[in-house]
Amino acid sequence: MTINKSYSVDVADIDSIILACHGCKTALNLPPSDIRQDPPQRCPNCGADWFPDHTSDRKTLNVFLASLRDLRKRSDGKVCQVRLIISQPN
Repeated sequence: MTINKSYSVDVADIDSIILACHGCKTALNLPPSDIRQDPPQRCPNCGADWFPDHTSDRKTLNVFLASLRDLRKRSDGKVCQVRLIISQPN
């Protein structure tokens, strides 16, 4: 028998976004409420390209982070609550 669990997370419950380098395993925690500028282009430890300028990945990440900030501001749930469903953490 297989049992799958999932969790419902309110956007206001997201404490940080983690950017983890595939090469050196350095991890950067970015609290959504404190992100005021673009995310780093390169790993601060090994210099691997994460989100170089003028790439669709960089633009997508910036839109995602800005959207997350905006949704957290209106997450009082009076009109509509935005929640994410995640699988059970490993």
